[in-house]
Amino acid sequence: MSETKEYLRGFFPQVQELAKTLGVDIEWWDFDGQYHQVSEDTLLAVLDALGFPLYTAADLYTAHDTLHREYWLSTCLKAWCCASPPPRRSRCTSRTAPR
Repeated sequence: MSETKEYLRGFFPQVQELAKTLGVDIEWWDFDGQYHQVSEDTLLAVLDALGFPLYTAADLYTAHDTLHREYWLSTCLKAWCCASPPPRRSRCTSRTAPR
């Protein structure tokens, strides 16, 4: 028999925030103009499919920590790799100071 795990419950605002961070829409309007909010079960299944299964509060913390670390790592690497080198200062060849 395979054991099925239960998704994390009681942290819906944090689950929504994680989904938004990953680019998942958490609300939508249908063709009749009716507003809908994506259910907790759907968001948890989508996050699981994206590689962020949430079974415990620790999983939620780990997911946020991973995304935060990846964001800053990519930002710092882009800044370091794409930065222009400092301009070279020309050396004064004359013995007198420039005016």
